[in-house]
Amino acid sequence: MISYSRHIRRQQFTIAIICALPHESRAVEAVFDEIFDCGGGTDLASHPRDKNKYTVGRIGQHYVVLVHMAAMGKLYASSAAASISLSYPSIKLALIVGVCGGVPYTQDGHARFLGDVIISTELLLYDETNVLAFDNLNPLSFNTGNRVQANGKPQALIHKLYSARGYQCLVVNTANNLALALNMLGAEEFGYPGMDKDRLFPPSYQHQHRSPVQCDVCSSPGNRKQFCRQAFKSTCEQLGCVRDAARLQRVRTKPSDESSPDPRPTIHFGPIATGDSVIMCGEKRDQLAASAGVVGFEMEAAGVWRRFPTVVIKGVCDYADCHKSKRWQNYAAVCAASCAKAFLLEYTA
Repeated sequence: MISYSRHIRRQQFTIAIICALPHESRAVEAVFDEIFDCGGGTDLASHPRDKNKYTVGRIGQHYVVLVHMAAMGKLYASSAAASISLSYPSIKLALIVGVCGGVPYTQDGHARFLGDVIISTELLLYDETNVLAFDNLNPLSFNTGNRVQANGKPQALIHKLYSARGYQCLVVNTANNLALALNMLGAEEFGYPGMDKDRLFPPSYQHQHRSPVQCDVCSSPGNRKQFCRQAFKSTCEQLGCVRDAARLQRVRTKPSDESSPDPRPTIHFGPIATGDSVIMCGEKRDQLAASAGVVGFEMEAAGVWRRFPTVVIKGVCDYADCHKSKRWQNYAAVCAASCAKAFLLEYTA
């Protein structure tokens, strides 16, 4: 529902939520408590030099601007962040909300699953292009100069939510928000895809053509160092990735609770790698997890953190390997949006 509240001014908006993809924005809009008209002629109309597109509204006590990015990536995010202050000069916190690639196991061996949510404790910046499966590139590396933390109130809140009581409240509130959002968006389009669709393959098991299909790239010697673009356009079902049951490392077996047939998203905290590239290699993913403690990979926060204190809240839609697909994107996005709302309900500006 759109409100026409004329007493609200642009200076009252203190939170920016930045989304790179349309389904991420739809999920965030579903968790707004109120949406305001920001069209031309209203007090909330954006500055003439501001090229961003916004949805503005309220989540709990916070006045929030949702930034609809033109496309994915650091450059688009940097451009969007630079323009926000033209129209909304009082922004104190930016949340990057949407989907990401996740590391499938914690450092102590516990599983992460598709649909789980990651909250950044710090950002690890990388700047390398074309990090795709089979590419013959050196592993990414980070040093202390690459690490960025959201200082002040955002970091203090993260510490609070990491406590036993804070975490339990965050999980419960996220689940409640998720139920309401799915009721609005429709479970058919944004609902939980199912445990049998959560597949994790061994890191070295490649997404490639298999017999009887003849492919010079996939069948050539040393094919692990090559990238077959035709295979990349095909699904795991089309390529037969799931036919060899011995290669399927895990199908989701996370138990559900009595109130819902679907499992609640688990929320994880940790460093998120952010940079120019999509990570699509299980071996490199695991190298980064081991060497830098990375829990997930995304591409927008690297363009925002210099402008505002930044926290990334993203749903895991794939395992950052070559078997990446879009099947889980909608559900992961609405899980992230539900968690972002739970986060803001605990946040004081």
